[in-house]
Amino acid sequence: MTVIQKQTSETDPHARDHRVSMGRQHCYQRWQRDWSRDQCVTVAQVRSGHSPLAAAYLHRIGRRDLAICPHCQGTEETVEHLLFQCPAHDQARRDTWPRDSFKTDLRRLWSYLEQIGVVTLPLTWNEKPKPKPKP
Repeated sequence: MTVIQKQTSETDPHARDHRVSMGRQHCYQRWQRDWSRDQCVTVAQVRSGHSPLAAAYLHRIGRRDLAICPHCQGTEETVEHLLFQCPAHDQARRDTWPRDSFKTDLRRLWSYLEQIGVVTLPLTWNEKPKPKPKP
């Protein structure tokens, strides 16, 4: 471990959380290699609880009138509710994490968010629609 790595791990109170959720590889390395920037931002927002996917967050910042979950209409939709508690997503949750064995694999998290329809996989450069020619 270099001096800088040691100082960072000692001064960053979230260093352990980052290692647990991202493994030993730094999140920027993974982003550069596998994911689009939008995917990384979305996952970071979900992990931090500051996600526009959650009605409670949108309500807190004044972008939504109610914090009630639009999927089950039962309770406040926090990130925790969206991921672990919403009854409307029970089947997708069981398909993604069998036997309630929630793992910190962020690919599974993204897959779950896709299954419940709150995100879509971004188009690659060759899939993006071509601009229509001007008449």
